[in-house]
Amino acid sequence: MARIRIRCQKCGKVEIYEPDAEDLRRAEEIGLTPISFHHGDHVLVVYFDRNLHIRRTTIYKSVEEERARPSVSVTGAFLKVRVPSIVNPSAIEGTGLKEDEKAVLSLIDGRRSISEIAMASGLSDGEVLNILMRLEKLGIVRVGRRRVGA
Repeated sequence: MARIRIRCQKCGKVEIYEPDAEDLRRAEEIGLTPISFHHGDHVLVVYFDRNLHIRRTTIYKSVEEERARPSVSVTGAFLKVRVPSIVNPSAIEGTGLKEDEKAVLSLIDGRRSISEIAMASGLSDGEVLNILMRLEKLGIVRVGRRRVGA
């Protein structure tokens, strides 16, 4: 399969990424697929089209915080088929959500998988999973399986 090769404009690190079927499906559906690479103090986000042509790159400042690790071991396949949905929007009031939790919540549409939310937010799969577990405990979201054809 073809690969994307990109050099970070900020630090010079070269990244090579091999898009999977989900990446290609998304590029076909919406025109572009983003992928993020964490480089310590910054994140390189690369947007590519269905022909694997890089259409745009953006660098965002990254703030490293000590974050809890997921208490479960998960695989990439799990993260690609699990789709969160908002089940109780009124439970959001007064919860004092952090900015990253609000960002994840804003990306939940009932169709995006955990991996897709992570990619769009610039957070790691594990960080998004931790946030979703907290939101699920608060009764705000439910994480279900992707429906066939969704």
